[in-house]
Amino acid sequence: MPRLAARVRLAVLAASAAACSPPYTLGDPPESPDLATQPFIPYLDSMASVCIIRTSQLAQAVTFVVHDNDVLVGATRGPTWFCYRAQPGRHRIVMRSEDGSQRFDVDLEERGRYYFDQSLSYNLGIVIPQGQWVDEPVARELLPRSRHRLLQGAPAKETMLVGTDIAGALPGPTAQPAGGSPPPRS
Repeated sequence: MPRLAARVRLAVLAASAAACSPPYTLGDPPESPDLATQPFIPYLDSMASVCIIRTSQLAQAVTFVVHDNDVLVGATRGPTWFCYRAQPGRHRIVMRSEDGSQRFDVDLEERGRYYFDQSLSYNLGIVIPQGQWVDEPVARELLPRSRHRLLQGAPAKETMLVGTDIAGALPGPTAQPAGGSPPPRS
């Protein structure tokens, strides 16, 4: 009988852990820097690079997922950062938590390097991503205050960018930025 009780406890513990694990998993980047988009690098092709840098020590367990034109490009949890490459042109970037979101419509230029200082609004347990575009010198100051983490898992319904894949641009004319200034070109 003690073995049965131990097995029941183990099953309950495993079910509890599965229920509490987040649907988005972050992990360490690959050892080779060529396998992930890096900040401050002028890539030789015409693609832009976008880096999301979160340094806040508040709400470290809350995941902010980032979509570019409805493609999941990455996520932050606590003080973390990631970068991705994007086709020049019009992009709708949405950063969201379970409580809310922030959206930007931006025009990314060829070989542009863009940096987003991701902060948050915290009010009575409600955590919503906030932030602003910053220039490269500010990004260089922010980056050491966070850790490079890459999205390694997401719900099956998500279309996810992997490694150095490129987020496509939207067709049509560039929209005026919503929710902030256009990103600076570095």
